[in-house]
Amino acid sequence: MFKYMFYLVLSCAIISIGDVMSYFLKKSLTKKGIYYQVYEGVHNPEKGYTTQKSIKVIGYHDDLIKQGIIDPLSYAKELVNNMEKERKDNQIKKIDNVSPIKNLGYLLPLSILKKLDIENDFSYLTFGQKMKYSLYDVFNSLIAARIVSPVSKYKSYEDVIPNLIEEYHLSYDQILDGLSILGSRYENIIEILNYHYKKKYRRKTNNLYFDCTNYYFEIDKPFEDKQKGPSKENRKEPIIGMALLLDEEQIPLSMHMYPGNQSEKPEIRKIINKMKESNNVKGKTIQVADKGLNCSKNIYEALVSQDGYIYSHSIKKLSEKEKKWIDIQNQYLETKENGEVIFKVKSCIDVFDYSFIDENNQKISFKTKQKRIVYWSKQLEEKHRYEINKEIEKLNTLSLSGIKRKELGDLAKYIKLASIDDNGVVDSSNINLLLNQEKIEEDLKYCGYNMLITSEINMPDQEVCKVYKNLWRIEESFRILKTNLVARPVYVSTKNNIYGHFLICYTALFLMRILELKILKDKVSCSNLFDFIRRFNVIKIDDRYINLLSRKEKDNLIFNLIKLPIDNYYLTPKIINSILNISF
Repeated sequence: MFKYMFYLVLSCAIISIGDVMSYFLKKSLTKKGIYYQVYEGVHNPEKGYTTQKSIKVIGYHDDLIKQGIIDPLSYAKELVNNMEKERKDNQIKKIDNVSPIKNLGYLLPLSILKKLDIENDFSYLTFGQKMKYSLYDVFNSLIAARIVSPVSKYKSYEDVIPNLIEEYHLSYDQILDGLSILGSRYENIIEILNYHYKKKYRRKTNNLYFDCTNYYFEIDKPFEDKQKGPSKENRKEPIIGMALLLDEEQIPLSMHMYPGNQSEKPEIRKIINKMKESNNVKGKTIQVADKGLNCSKNIYEALVSQDGYIYSHSIKKLSEKEKKWIDIQNQYLETKENGEVIFKVKSCIDVFDYSFIDENNQKISFKTKQKRIVYWSKQLEEKHRYEINKEIEKLNTLSLSGIKRKELGDLAKYIKLASIDDNGVVDSSNINLLLNQEKIEEDLKYCGYNMLITSEINMPDQEVCKVYKNLWRIEESFRILKTNLVARPVYVSTKNNIYGHFLICYTALFLMRILELKILKDKVSCSNLFDFIRRFNVIKIDDRYINLLSRKEKDNLIFNLIKLPIDNYYLTPKIINSILNISF
């Protein structure tokens, strides 16, 4: 009797849970080693048994270790646990868990992409492949999501893309698969963007602005292009480098990704040569870059290519003879404001000797006629003094006993070498006795000064300075990538997916810069544009949309540009359609 009742209760329990699924980890021992997969178990109440199927491949144990995952088994278990938790959370969600609030603002930059008309070109990127989704839709939706709310790809799929005014019918696996394809063809896609941009707008390539940055990855071991190198953020983790090229109007022209252990100096030659070849750019271009790209080989390559250059040059590395020339004050041409000198400049033209070791380990020596310009500005002096004082203040807060020089980083330049032993350890905690006052005074002496070297000996000094000063735009572009677009953390691990992620960020920057600089004539900052786009939301009620955008004074220029009644409380489908198809 009791036995019968036990089986009856168990049977009822199974019937009550019906076709509930669960995720579990499956380990398989193969010839290549231990193989991890996520399996799904689903009970079929009609047939009376549970079926299992693989839904996600995690990978081989040894391959995961190579990717920097120290404990693959714990990693796999945590992944399955998170998937199971998310499944259970989804079970208790309401029937309609999609927010009724839809973002409309992203259509401003995306309308530029639509105007470029690149969709047909995208279809040829996957020609011959049987795809059940549109690669262009993946590209479009991820750019929109990155502009509206830069989060992980999964959160973009779950929370951001469903809340766009346009509908994208894509699965998460399709988004990841498409991202991988985008990453594998990122240079071709940039070429497509440039080709169509040139048809709609005029590209100005007389002056090209170039710089590099890098992004760190929170993994222990280098893998693929994630290699250890000099980090811009002084991190010790593996990094990937990004080279960025802007045209004369500071619109992004090209991007190149490279392993973190490679020098950034050759990248300027690679990216400019690739840009000229793919865009059929002929004639002279002037390369504008900071002192980090200033080297003998880059100067040589620019001259061989019949291009020009404007590079910053470190004052600290000049000879004593050149420093004495800088110190002669009566040769400067001064600019005053309210009787106060705010800018001064002077130059000289001479023949300079250069040499470098080529790929065949041969020494190449050459002479070139070059203009050297030194300028001082009050604003730059204030910046330099602030930076030096900040470093000294930081040193004064440190107890240097037992700290190795390499741990001090750039601060070590203000520590006397005599106070550091053979092992590189600072041997005293009395910082006041260790500060290198001579070095500090020299750096303070040249606060506000900068030197430019250029092949353009006939270009007026003020014009050279003006061209160089526009280099701040590329620094701002990197800042936009890292802050507004949150380019890292990346949340994907394979090379193609990583490069696909950075392509999305680059294209978002490309579209936002066109909107800011070409359409709005540089009268609305990129930061204000992001703010406007993210605030421009609507909610659908019956056949109308209620406008949730609260108009701010800084939005006026954007409203004047759109020339549509988007400040109405009610937005009709006709107005929405007009915004969907807006053209600038």
